[in-house]
Amino acid sequence: GGDGGLVFTPNEPVFELPEGVVGEATAVFGDAIALVDYTVEKQDDRLTVTLIWQALGDGQTDYTRFVHLVNPAGGQPPLAQADGFPVFNTYPTSQWQTGEVVTDVVVLPVGQTPPGDYDLLVGFYGAGEGGVVERVTAVAKNGAPFPNDAVPLPTEVRLRN
Repeated sequence: GGDGGLVFTPNEPVFELPEGVVGEATAVFGDAIALVDYTVEKQDDRLTVTLIWQALGDGQTDYTRFVHLVNPAGGQPPLAQADGFPVFNTYPTSQWQTGEVVTDVVVLPVGQTPPGDYDLLVGFYGAGEGGVVERVTAVAKNGAPFPNDAVPLPTEVRLRN
């Protein structure tokens, strides 16, 4: 009574990659999380970004995931962004288990974004020493670090009115 008919359903861990996903890490965050695949779709006034993460170890820390739409020239704040725990802010990384596959759908509103070509950056951050926010180290599969610990998704985001 009084719950409006809502029922809590815990996230059930998934250990198999979605069909068609090879599972090779394109980026690794710290020693905790790998990005194994993604898709980007433009629909009306929004971008839907689906990220497939894989836990490299049992979660120890609650990291905040970020997806930022930025001007490739840099030096400006994101034009659209979604920062929060994965899976619509419901599944903290501290709850992930080794080998678990997490499908994380992020919707970015872009209706007010000026026409142009943009980059999408993804990554994680958490509280560091003294509570200071620090990004989680991001490296490519060959070990090369990504600038600012933000992984650019190699996809063209072209917005037109």
